[in-house]
Amino acid sequence: MCPNSHGGCYNWSTLPELVQPPPIHLLLLSAFLIRFSLMGVFTILPLWIQQQINWGPQKIGYVYVLWGILCVTVQSVVVGPLSHRYGEANLLFWGSILTAFGLFIMPFSTNIALVLGALVIQVIGFNICRPAVLNSLLSQAAGAKRQAKILSFAGAIGALACTVSPVFSGFVFGNLSPSWTFWNKTILMLIVSIISWKVARSSQLSMAVNNQRQRKLKRLFTLLDYDKNGFIERADFEQVVNTIAEIQGLNLGSSEYWLVHSYWIGLGERLQTLMDTDKDGKITAEEWLEYMGRKLDHDFVDTFFQMIDTDSNGQIVIHELKMFYQAYKIGTIQDAKVAFDSLDLNQDGHISLEEMKQIFEQFMYNDEPQIQSPWSVW
Repeated sequence: MCPNSHGGCYNWSTLPELVQPPPIHLLLLSAFLIRFSLMGVFTILPLWIQQQINWGPQKIGYVYVLWGILCVTVQSVVVGPLSHRYGEANLLFWGSILTAFGLFIMPFSTNIALVLGALVIQVIGFNICRPAVLNSLLSQAAGAKRQAKILSFAGAIGALACTVSPVFSGFVFGNLSPSWTFWNKTILMLIVSIISWKVARSSQLSMAVNNQRQRKLKRLFTLLDYDKNGFIERADFEQVVNTIAEIQGLNLGSSEYWLVHSYWIGLGERLQTLMDTDKDGKITAEEWLEYMGRKLDHDFVDTFFQMIDTDSNGQIVIHELKMFYQAYKIGTIQDAKVAFDSLDLNQDGHISLEEMKQIFEQFMYNDEPQIQSPWSVW
């Protein structure tokens, strides 16, 4: 349960830089406390059950089978829909509260029905909190460029928690009280709930902003779904090619036409590679939201930039943005001119990839964007 799934050894000297901005250090602390609590319960449970209801190894094995079934069910069926609806930070809060409640009532369980009931509550709560929800929050807070380092570090502190928790739990069980084996972890999970409440209320990970991001992501999906049939697919880019050919007066079958065709179909295939998880040739709204639901991925920004940068020189100039507006029927030529003046952040006559990344970040995460984005007029 504890290996660092992100591989390799972590350079602890980079810790001060890594834990910025502020939500990250709180989420990393939560990751440690959740793993510490989970591993403590997991390792001490057989001793406690044997003492409490006098079960032997075979029956305790059945308990772990139930544990595993619940883990798979919650992670595969419950977490995804709930996180989309309520936001990961809110889900972490309620998951930690649920876990704390299950841990608190465990010592009062005097028969098998009560023990299994308390255990089910704990396992559901634990698996709402980890790993998908917490890792998703860390990814969003870290940004695309730092995700690998943050998740690697989270794996390292998770491994540390798995190492020290059994020793600590065994000491508490043998020297203090079996009940306090659960109650000390109740306190830790309540700390996680406080952290998650603070993160949800004070950061871009709140439900309100999550819902706002969902609406904006759907607007982007609608933009790229050229024929509005509910899918982004090759046919959408074929129709864009035909529109551009008509605007530029290109003859079908000419070398210029096939150059444009190759360019746009290539971009469509790039999006398919990124998002078409079932490989059916269509990007559904669900696949789109699943991929883009994390903090805006820079691979997508690169692809979107290339869609406008038709000469592939790493700069978007005014006529390229006008072409994009015309191809996707976003607005008028004047709209494109106004947008370009706003998008050219340093007013040097072109839009760079770094400027586009900054524009996307503001579009996705600001309640009141100050930059006129090329999709905000439709």
